[in-house]
Amino acid sequence: MIALLQVVWRLVLMVLRVVLFLSLFMIAITNTAVIEFHWFIDRSIQIPLNLLLLGAFLLGLIITALAFNMFKIARRN
Repeated sequence: MIALLQVVWRLVLMVLRVVLFLSLFMIAITNTAVIEFHWFIDRSIQIPLNLLLLGAFLLGLIITALAFNMFKIARRN
């Protein structure tokens, strides 16, 4: 009985992940408006909103991975 519950739970989690991915994917597809991104005092670029959000997400992943790696190395010593 417990094995059956584990299989059902995994299936429910997989369905929830697919639904979450598809809903976020649809939001990303609809946010294609071109925005003006100011990154220095007098510098700006025009970039689609979804690319800017993707870049910010990737930058956050990179910073998190580097911080986790540094924490793991410091903990080992």
